Amino acid sequence: MQVIRTLSNFFTTIMQRWLPDAFIFAIILTFIVFIAGMLGESKSPSQMANYWGDGVWNLLVFSMQVTISLVTGSVLAQTTAVKRVLRSLATLAKNPSQAILLMTFIALICGWISWAFGLIASALMAREIARHVKGVHYPLLVASAYSGMVIWHAGLSGSIPLKIAVSDGDVLSSLMPGIEIPLQETIFSWEVLSVCLVVLLTLPVIFRLMIPPAHETQEVDPSQLGETEQVDIRIKTPSDRIEHSRLPTLLLGLLGGYYLVEFFLDGGSVGLNTLNLIFLVSGLLLHRSTTSYLFAVNEAVKGLSGIVLQFPLYAGIMGMMAQSGLAASVSTWFIEIS
Repeated sequence: MQVIRTLSNFFTTIMQRWLPDAFIFAIILTFIVFIAGMLGESKSPSQMANYWGDGVWNLLVFSMQVTISLVTGSVLAQTTAVKRVLRSLATLAKNPSQAILLMTFIALICGWISWAFGLIASALMAREIARHVKGVHYPLLVASAYSGMVIWHAGLSGSIPLKIAVSDGDVLSSLMPGIEIPLQETIFSWEVLSVCLVVLLTLPVIFRLMIPPAHETQEVDPSQLGETEQVDIRIKTPSDRIEHSRLPTLLLGLLGGYYLVEFFLDGGSVGLNTLNLIFLVSGLLLHRSTTSYLFAVNEAVKGLSGIVLQFPLYAGIMGMMAQSGLAASVSTWFIEIS
């Protein structure tokens, strides 16, 4: 156990000192590919700049899909029903060891369901556990709450399996024209499910072994774990009454639910758009009012900066690699050494 704690502290120190923000990392990758295209494919700086500019907006459809995934997953996690379940689960932990085991297990389950749902639900769960369990090492609790990201792309919200399952007609789908790979061969294949099961059973134990001695434990003051609350607004006008009514979101949710039932009865396949609609409908049906839903959306959009800033850079990188021939060269190199 001491070895695991030492290794975790070592890598934590490295990450804190050397790992930049993801936006900086995307900029660095942009210029690495820019230089690689000039040196490896004999392209001029002007050509590489044009390749970057031609590709920078090619992922707008995918960017919006990921944006909707983040918003709808986060909004669902903020419903009263989900919070009630998380509070009940948090009471199952009676000591710090059980707290870490439980947090990691729940984070992995939520992350498999949806990366966005998992991020918010796990954060809420960590807060409830910290309030309920005395003596839990809060930094490790937070780390275990993020462990769901280990498994998310093998789960229901994995963007690549969902994109190749249904052709959306966008740039990414055009890379595999006429080719669709069903989820039964990716997310729901026995190989992927086996790996997920192994991670689900082993990762909680690994986090349990990383619990520091009592004298190194860093607890958090429960009073600092306040929850953002909606402002209590008096209903004075008909518009206020409509906004605080559940009827608008309920009707829209039922409309979306009816469409989904018809869609699946007709043999429709699950893709990224379908999954987003499922989370959208679920959030609409579970929030108690239109105001509650909009409040949750406003909270969710605060986390969109990474997608808005980084995805155009990733698209530019993809444009440089594809048009310069660098992508083909890298693929050929891997084929030759395999």
